[in-house]
Amino acid sequence: MEVRSKALDQLIERKLVEQASNKTGISVSEREIDNAIDDVKKENNLTHDALLRALAANSLTYKEYRNQLKDQIRQMKFMGKEFRSKITISDEDIEAYYIQNRERFYEPVRFRFYHIFLAMPPNATIAQRQYIEQTAKEILLKIWNGEDFVTLALKYSQGPSPENGGDIGFLKAGEIDPSIEKSALSLNTGETSSIVRSKIGLHIIKLLEKKEKEVRPLEAVKEDIKNILYRNIVDERYKLWLEEQKSTAHIEVRL
Repeated sequence: MEVRSKALDQLIERKLVEQASNKTGISVSEREIDNAIDDVKKENNLTHDALLRALAANSLTYKEYRNQLKDQIRQMKFMGKEFRSKITISDEDIEAYYIQNRERFYEPVRFRFYHIFLAMPPNATIAQRQYIEQTAKEILLKIWNGEDFVTLALKYSQGPSPENGGDIGFLKAGEIDPSIEKSALSLNTGETSSIVRSKIGLHIIKLLEKKEKEVRPLEAVKEDIKNILYRNIVDERYKLWLEEQKSTAHIEVRL
């Protein structure tokens, strides 16, 4: 019963938006729907056939999906014309939101490191494992004896960008194997780790740079905040409009 009631509410909402959009001259072209579908395919790396299979798995025909997108585009255009275009967000509004929600704008800890990686195949024999372990120990000893990390990475590492010492740029928490991340964050800048073990092999890392967690400056997030405030106000005004329309409109629903 609850599912049926929700579906009915959604149907009524679509009809109300459609009626209001028609009155204000809002329409949705086939090209706009095509563009929306192209965006979905690009964002999800889908071919057209893969999209059709995904729709079928959710009991949707391509025509039904296009109609859904048409409703969504119409709603966005209606909300933009009726509400967003009439909203003014001041710098004071933005600054107040920033101060009250500062925790939302923290830049997480970021770090860069040199990386030497030796793969450990899951089906490696005991002899192969011993050889890989011994190689890692010898590399680490060379580093401790002052040999250049980048040169050693180029010679031994099976990881990305060995010519750059395995440096792939700044990383954030959660973007790499937890064991490597934990080791990297425990180092001081310029320090080299001991041998780090992961599911895929052995790693030696040298921390290049670490940027602690810090709040992003207001100027860097100003547009983000502006969009958040727009969305909040538009959503609130749309809800009020919808409730008013539901209370006064006559809609005939045939089930």
